[in-house]
Amino acid sequence: MKTSFHHLFVVGLLVSGLALAQDIVNPKSAAKPDPFVKDKGKAETKAQPTPEPPWVVPDGGIRFVFETYSMSLADFDALLAEGSKSAAMWERLQKAVTEKTATLDVVQSVVTKSGQRATTEAADELLYATEFAPTASGVLAPTAFETRPCGDRIEVDPVLSPDGKSVDLTLSIEAVRFIKWTEDKAQPPAVSSTQPLFTEAKSTMSTSLPMDQANFLGTLTQPSSSGIAEADTADKVSLVFVRPTLLPLAKSMPEKTDVLQLRLAFRTYRLDRAVAAELLRTHTDSEALLKAVQGLVKGGSAQLECLTTGTSKSGQRGSIEETAAFQYGTERAESPVSPPAIYGFKNFEMRPLGHRIEWEAVINPDTLLCEINTAPEFSEYRGAVSGHPVIEKLPEMPVFTSRKIQMSLGVALGHTAFVGTINQPRDTGVNNRKDDGKTCLQFVEIVAW
Repeated sequence: MKTSFHHLFVVGLLVSGLALAQDIVNPKSAAKPDPFVKDKGKAETKAQPTPEPPWVVPDGGIRFVFETYSMSLADFDALLAEGSKSAAMWERLQKAVTEKTATLDVVQSVVTKSGQRATTEAADELLYATEFAPTASGVLAPTAFETRPCGDRIEVDPVLSPDGKSVDLTLSIEAVRFIKWTEDKAQPPAVSSTQPLFTEAKSTMSTSLPMDQANFLGTLTQPSSSGIAEADTADKVSLVFVRPTLLPLAKSMPEKTDVLQLRLAFRTYRLDRAVAAELLRTHTDSEALLKAVQGLVKGGSAQLECLTTGTSKSGQRGSIEETAAFQYGTERAESPVSPPAIYGFKNFEMRPLGHRIEWEAVINPDTLLCEINTAPEFSEYRGAVSGHPVIEKLPEMPVFTSRKIQMSLGVALGHTAFVGTINQPRDTGVNNRKDDGKTCLQFVEIVAW
């Protein structure tokens, strides 16, 4: 019995020694499974980072198209009564436009990247006196001035949702109108002075909007009960809708190449407002939109207003100015004689008039995608301020028109992207400005140079 036990003990030692030798030769066989992991291979797979969803891939930006309509108070009340959903309101509103009980007043659009602020503005800048001093003859002459932009301005600050199906939007939208000059009647022999009367409709909000559909934002109506007859709107409401769209990048990407510098071409087209609205609803692809606009140019129903090109290295700021320098007085001086008299300007400002574009483009050498921040602007002289007999007797005060965009977008090298609208102001009231019924669309093309 003792012998058998001794033999078993020896056999056990031999088996243990063979197992140990095998572990030394093949270390992997010595690894013991982790009791807290059922399948280590699967656990390692799950620990790998998940691929980004397709909407996180760099895109062309978010395009916002704002459409403002006007209709009677009763029709708007009926529109609200028919349903609270934006889609139903939009469908009924388009029917009202067809029936001529509603009017499309303005189309504005701006493109920007998620997390980047953007603005679009179209305004007549009204210069008016804020301080006066008497002359020896009793005339009140202006000595200090201020400027008030009259027109439309939109500012957006969007954040795209993780799934790309909605956008959180912080928004400011305003419309300012010049109504008339009010006279401050002075006792003779002093001469009266004048001050401008403005109205303003402004809305600021933070909201979440679904993509690819018209969303009702609210009303943006000039005052109806201010007590000033010329300022109040009679039985009229302005409605604002916005359609956010995630712009796709070009379907065909360029071949890899060494990019020494970039050439940018900015094209601005003018076309009928209703036609522009329909094209923006139909085409989300920038190059398809451009092709449709160029087809209208060939047919004579749209015009190429401006074409400007420039070059720059990736990551370097560039600008183009095609302007005239306009000098105008801003503050008058008193003469040293007694009694003092106002006799000329002592301070002046210079206003560039024409076309100016500033940009900064950064190219990704691996993907050949270009991120661009740009600020195109048009400035125009529209004559001296007019509209009142007292104004006609004062030194000339200039009126300037300003049309500008500030935005950011993505575009594939060798392709074209839609920048936004850069419209003429509509019926601002300044120097009898009337709405031209047009919308101006701007595009940028970026190629390797």
